[in-house]
Amino acid sequence: MDLPSPKAHALQIIETSTALAHVGVKVCLVVSSIKGQPEEIWEGYGLVFPHDGVEIIPLAKKRQALPLMIYRKAHLAYTRSTRWARFLLNSKWLHFTPVVFETHRKFLYHRRDPETGLGRAKVKEITRLESIFNRAEGIVCSHGSTWERLRARGVKTLLLWYGWTRGNVKSQGPSWKVGYAGYKEKDLLLKAVELVPGLELHLFGSSQEKEAVVGKSRVIFHLFMPHRELMDSLSQTGVMVSLDEGLKIADYLSLGGAVVVPNLPSTREIMGKGAAYFAFGSPDSLAGALKKLKENPCLFHALKKASERRSERYSWTYKALKLKEFLEEVSTEGVRGVLPCPVVSIGHP
Repeated sequence: MDLPSPKAHALQIIETSTALAHVGVKVCLVVSSIKGQPEEIWEGYGLVFPHDGVEIIPLAKKRQALPLMIYRKAHLAYTRSTRWARFLLNSKWLHFTPVVFETHRKFLYHRRDPETGLGRAKVKEITRLESIFNRAEGIVCSHGSTWERLRARGVKTLLLWYGWTRGNVKSQGPSWKVGYAGYKEKDLLLKAVELVPGLELHLFGSSQEKEAVVGKSRVIFHLFMPHRELMDSLSQTGVMVSLDEGLKIADYLSLGGAVVVPNLPSTREIMGKGAAYFAFGSPDSLAGALKKLKENPCLFHALKKASERRSERYSWTYKALKLKEFLEEVSTEGVRGVLPCPVVSIGHP
């Protein structure tokens, strides 16, 4: 990635690197390029740059990572990129460094849940993933469906979902004020809002700021904004919608919003009984969930409390400590048949 980056995965990488540094791990964060000072970039994400724990290394080409790992005696290489993982595994005979791969796939290969019929991996993609699963020293999984399958194969694996992004800002909005941190798949949400009178929908990520009337509800389109500002703006809503499983659910839960999600295996795994569910892809079902929350204050406040309880289980400190423990186990074992290096230095391309 380039820094700074508006992408959600960049935020997770920054948060992971920072959290690991806070628990004593030396992180060498490998990026394509960096523009500006690290302090300013971290501040844009709402974080304080850990000078003593994170070093940012811009590399224009992957092969430049090899001398970096060799001369610094890197203890472990950590990546969530399939391209980087395959490169590191193919060149292991040069750097002799254990490789850990973080995968966000469901049921081993799916970008989305199989029951949606979307995001199915192609044969070439499956082959690439399999080559990583079979050779990496460790796999960090975001979903239980993949974790269970790899564990059954005897692969060393850790189940660890997204970290919660913020804990000091809380939802303050009423049940008729709805927030959606996204813009690409807004049509389904607009159709649902049209069916429920009296809602105020806030859409974040528009190319221009404007207002519209949909049915008997209002829609406010907000410009794209930095993540810290997004969280502050989202906190003014009470109900928060996700049309698929993803990082935005972590944002919603950390804010303590009443969360509405599609009824999918991955969302049920994350949310349990702490969400209002609707049928995936159905505006009528989504409208029913929004109407129920609007008209039932007890349910609205119960889901807000459920979000706060759920988020306590996945603090960044918890995630960093679990990840550190797993990485220490992997690095102690070393590359299969090769002794580990003595100095800890974790790369996270």
